[in-house]
Amino acid sequence: MRVTLCDVGPRDGLQNEPETLAPALRAELVRRLAAAGLPRIEAASFVATARVPQMAGAEEVVAAVGDVAAELSGLVLNERGYERLAATALDRVNVTLAVTDGFNRRNANASLVEAVERVERILAATELPATATLSCAFGCPFEGEVDPGVVVELAARLAAAGAEEVVLADTIGVATPGAVKALVEGIAYLLDPTHKESVTRIMASNLRLSNPSEADEAYKAVVNAYERVPYPTLDGMKRLHGLLTSVNPKLADAKVESLIDDSFVHKLESSGFIQSVAKKR
Repeated sequence: MRVTLCDVGPRDGLQNEPETLAPALRAELVRRLAAAGLPRIEAASFVATARVPQMAGAEEVVAAVGDVAAELSGLVLNERGYERLAATALDRVNVTLAVTDGFNRRNANASLVEAVERVERILAATELPATATLSCAFGCPFEGEVDPGVVVELAARLAAAGAEEVVLADTIGVATPGAVKALVEGIAYLLDPTHKESVTRIMASNLRLSNPSEADEAYKAVVNAYERVPYPTLDGMKRLHGLLTSVNPKLADAKVESLIDDSFVHKLESSGFIQSVAKKR
């Protein structure tokens, strides 16, 4: 596993300070961080000065930094911000949206649907490497607990739209090691076609599905709610059966007991799809 350190102090740190620093001073901070050996630095945010005065003069900051060894990125929230970033010498574009409707409306004045579409347009337009951050991935200050299925689906959608990296941000500090591990694994398996093929074959076999598209629907259903897949008990399998039936009514006649007899959940675990799901609770 490769770990890349990215310092966001010149952007996320300074924008939360009451004092607004001059672009030249912020550029000096970026240069010093790069000289310290950090491989990546988020240098600026291309947002409206009226909303975030601490980030005024983002273009001046980038120009004053000059040539450094670190990869420099900038944050944009909309197409106008991206146009400003694209006119600079930055190496990477960072886009972000929250996984909940409430946070997006308060932070970016947009619904979740609007925020996703906005990010997708930026990803389609850019030729720069792009990082997409999903904030509130483990909990939201306005809506509370977050459905991990929504996070998985959004991560897959942004990756398909062209994001080179997808970041899961614990915005309010509620994530646990188990929750992080499970969410990362769920996204990894969703994006890995090898694992998808393996799990789909298991589902087709255990659910007596003859049509590959039906198995694919069942696979997506479990992906979107994988964190709620419980222990292989009768009650748990009824919940899983109800989940699958909701996307494929043809599964309504499947015998729940047969899923237990066939060790359906155990087979998914052995395939690596829902590894350690039960343990993280």
